[in-house]
Amino acid sequence: MFFNKSKSVIDYTVTKSNRKTMSIIIEKNGEVRVLAPKRLNHKSIHAFVQEKEPWILEKLKAIHLYRKDKPMIGNGASFEILGEIYTLVFSDVKNKRSEGVYIDNRNLIFAFTSQEKTSMASVFEKGLRGIITALIEERVLLYSKMMGVKPTKISIKDQKKRWGTCTSKGHVLFNWRLIFAPIPIIDYVIIHELAHLKHMDHSENFWAFVSIFDKNFKKKREWLKNHGGFIDWSFDAEDID
Repeated sequence: MFFNKSKSVIDYTVTKSNRKTMSIIIEKNGEVRVLAPKRLNHKSIHAFVQEKEPWILEKLKAIHLYRKDKPMIGNGASFEILGEIYTLVFSDVKNKRSEGVYIDNRNLIFAFTSQEKTSMASVFEKGLRGIITALIEERVLLYSKMMGVKPTKISIKDQKKRWGTCTSKGHVLFNWRLIFAPIPIIDYVIIHELAHLKHMDHSENFWAFVSIFDKNFKKKREWLKNHGGFIDWSFDAEDID
């Protein structure tokens, strides 16, 4: 259900279930979600939201402050990946095997054969995935040796809610959109997932192990909370200028 309240500046949705308590979730896109027990009426839920309004507004302000708009794919545009600013340069190629995105000094070369925008968007996103895949695989091997662990498999996935995952079978998976984060942040996510090969939980022992290899992990977790608005980015024809 959607509420647009006259006595509050906050819009929110409500999801009811068999839970016993109420809680509020604020999504990266600024959506406010209230999780409530089935037995509660709208008046009680509304009172709860009003009580939490100062906290909600503070969180929404932080999201607005740090949120990044999805960049346009345009020749000569500034494009930020891996914590660095590059100039996006279009390059026509005749061979589809040469399509993709490549880093060349301070340029991000976007090579493509088709002028169809839908196809271009697909090639662009696939090219970015190639860059982050190579980087993550290299750094997973580096940190695996340092941490004394060995994942059974490394995958780069299209995850909408998670930066990384480690399965009980030792398979580590990473969100391809980490390419929009600085390398130290990517390193933290890698260390975090590899630490699960030692501790499959978030216990004190887990965080103690993480801190051995990343003393500033708390600041990096906070960075992802504040700056991670790109977690659901994907590119389509409308993003091509």
